[in-house]
Amino acid sequence: MTAYSKDGRAIVTGGFFQGYTNWVVVVIAFQAMGGLIVAAVIKYADNILKSFATAMSIVGSTAVSAHIFHFQISQLFMAGCILQFVSIYLYAKKPPMSGKEIIRRTSELVVLQGEELQGQEKKVNSLVSRMSSQERVRQGFVLEALRRKQFSS
Repeated sequence: MTAYSKDGRAIVTGGFFQGYTNWVVVVIAFQAMGGLIVAAVIKYADNILKSFATAMSIVGSTAVSAHIFHFQISQLFMAGCILQFVSIYLYAKKPPMSGKEIIRRTSELVVLQGEELQGQEKKVNSLVSRMSSQERVRQGFVLEALRRKQFSS
């Protein structure tokens, strides 16, 4: 509506896509793909990881731009990069689980394996949601085997 209110006559005579070049279409396609990737990250990971990915893309884009366009990166930006790397490290670092915690989580998985196969999706998802990303990777093969066994029938 805004386009028609400002450039209605030009749109009627030349069409909505007048002036679009191949580069404009490429930029639009990249923006659309970026939006879909963000949606997938939020669905399968969490908002914190999405924020880390956004910050890392800014750092990477700046590094590439500095190399291509030969400009100097400020000390303040470098300090921000260091803080970003430290925050990612601290987020990924998890204190080791105690022996009791390992036994409790393993016993939950064994109990799930022995129960009826139908109607266990909520329990498995609840167990997975309480695990950190690292635990999901470590125990992912067990959880995937449980899901296949329980939900394939």
